[in-house]
Amino acid sequence: MISEFLIAIICFLALYIGYFIAMKTKEELVIGEKYFSLLQIILFVSVVFFTFYNLGELVIGIVFMIIFLSILLFFKKDFSKWMYFTLAFLLMMNMYLSDQIVPVLVFLFGITIGSLFFFREKKGLFSNYWWFLLIVVAIIVLKTLSL
Repeated sequence: MISEFLIAIICFLALYIGYFIAMKTKEELVIGEKYFSLLQIILFVSVVFFTFYNLGELVIGIVFMIIFLSILLFFKKDFSKWMYFTLAFLLMMNMYLSDQIVPVLVFLFGITIGSLFFFREKKGLFSNYWWFLLIVVAIIVLKTLSL
């Protein structure tokens, strides 16, 4: 239980690491914004792929990914928030599969969100993403109560 929580905290801290990197490299971020956005989509697709591959349900994962990404096209402004929201659930699903690639991908995704957040909004990083921790804590509590 503590290891799952620590992994989730480290993944959440990636937001601040990305924000800090963006503060120190403002000029490069202007050029690299499109690459960060592309990297977010690649990382999200990778997390979904590895999650459902580990569950043995790759076809369901592909269908889920197509449906979810098409729905997210309507939420262009909050695209990153909804993807990070979904990654909280996928991260917890993978914690119990003992897979280590997904937490790394979620960490990298958090760095891209933090960097783009600095570039686009500048303020309120925690207030926009605090629910990631809430989801993780709720899933851990529900899992321990069900045992």
